[in-house]
Amino acid sequence: MNAQEMAVGARRAAHQMMALDTATKDRALTNIAAALLENEAAIVAANQIDLDRSTREGLASPLL
Repeated sequence: MNAQEMAVGARRAAHQMMALDTATKDRALTNIAAALLENEAAIVAANQIDLDRSTREGLASPLL
């Protein structure tokens, strides 16, 4: 999945979330937060790999 496809998916998800009642949105956000915390180490490691690669490839520092 490329960045554009992810953005389209995020927009669709946002529209679906808007249609939900508050309690359902709260549960969804709580589950998302829990998943982020549960996967924090993997997320940080993947981010570091991206930063290292971008630095090696000479990406401008403001874009890092």
